[in-house]
Amino acid sequence: MPVRHVETWGALTDEEKTQLSAQIYEVQQGYTLHSGLLADLRFVEHDGHLRVEIFERPLGEKTRLISGKEDHLIEHLKINLDAATQVDAALSFVMRSGLKMVFPY
Repeated sequence: MPVRHVETWGALTDEEKTQLSAQIYEVQQGYTLHSGLLADLRFVEHDGHLRVEIFERPLGEKTRLISGKEDHLIEHLKINLDAATQVDAALSFVMRSGLKMVFPY
């Protein structure tokens, strides 16, 4: 872990990112082996702090895909967009009408 305060993932040096990623991987693997549950994680950058949150989900549980038909991605994003300082997303099959919904945030 960095021995200094960092506000964002981008504020870490490449060496710190590599070390932190390796440590997170070890925690995920060890937790899964001992508990039988997957250790998922998310990085949260909020109020000048970078946090790594680790949470569990049962093995075999699939991450639900959002199709956009009756379940619009923007409804899932709105929860965190107002507090976000930056958003990185990997999306496929994005329509311009849906992308325009994100711009006000």
